[in-house]
Amino acid sequence: MTTTGPTTNAGWYPDPTTPGRIRYWDGKVWTEHSLEAPPAQSTARLGQAGDSATTTRPWWRRWWVITIAAVVVLMIIGSLTPGSGDDKKPASPPQAAAPTQSAAATHSASPKVHAAKVKQATVPMLAGMSLGEARQTLRSHHLLGGYIERRPSALPPGTVLSQGFRGGKKVLLGTGIPLVIAAPLPRVPAVVGQSASAAVQVLRGAGFRTHTIRKTTTSGSNGVVLSQSPLSGLPVRPHAVVTIVVAHVVLPVTPTPTQTAAPTPTQNCTPGYSPCLPPAYDYDCAGGSGDGPKYVSGTVRVTGSDPYDLDADGDGYGCD
Repeated sequence: MTTTGPTTNAGWYPDPTTPGRIRYWDGKVWTEHSLEAPPAQSTARLGQAGDSATTTRPWWRRWWVITIAAVVVLMIIGSLTPGSGDDKKPASPPQAAAPTQSAAATHSASPKVHAAKVKQATVPMLAGMSLGEARQTLRSHHLLGGYIERRPSALPPGTVLSQGFRGGKKVLLGTGIPLVIAAPLPRVPAVVGQSASAAVQVLRGAGFRTHTIRKTTTSGSNGVVLSQSPLSGLPVRPHAVVTIVVAHVVLPVTPTPTQTAAPTPTQNCTPGYSPCLPPAYDYDCAGGSGDGPKYVSGTVRVTGSDPYDLDADGDGYGCD
């Protein structure tokens, strides 16, 4: 500021540039500090007080020294306060917030993970148990018994044969586990004395397969079952083969008086066949897969025991 100031000591004086304000004179030049001018008497007193204070107080007790010292102290305190400087790191680094958020996320996620574990159960091994034991075991694992299939078996009825979910598999709580349990084996019906057609119908209705053998007899009823194997009442697996022997009655031929009077030529024939089959090691049907050494061409009637096994279907005729 170029305006010439007072020749007195430092103090507050009327501002030479701005009427109504006072400015501080440091004894050599005007400073930038200015205030609104108090009343005239106060101004005079201010100047006198400034002169008196300037002349009586030591320099380190002057107001501007105290002001500068206070500012310096505040700056030092501010530099020591965490977060006040640009080159200072915050007392709580950003990384510190991450564990808190992670912990919160873990805390919020842990109930879900725990719930997922609680909702799962391990399927136990049930094969060989009774149905009651299997149900009790399932309840202890928080599971239920599912659809039950009964399958004929030689094991005691009610024994678990298999299960719908393998042992050790993870499933939801309350899942129903299908079971296959043993049921009694079916028993062979009694068919002896019935006709061949009726016996076959009964056996197949009971779940069995049939094999018919015809036996030639000279008495009895034709087409009646003479025997069966396995015997009736025995427990047998479903679809097993039941063999029935059916009677094929052939009445003996009574010779007439004329035939009796006529001389009968002596023939060397194998008993049980008509026409005559001379004895041989074996006979097979011509055109078949047999290896002989003898073969039968056409059809031969089986009247006896059929040692050459030519009547495969048991109808009393061989190679038909």
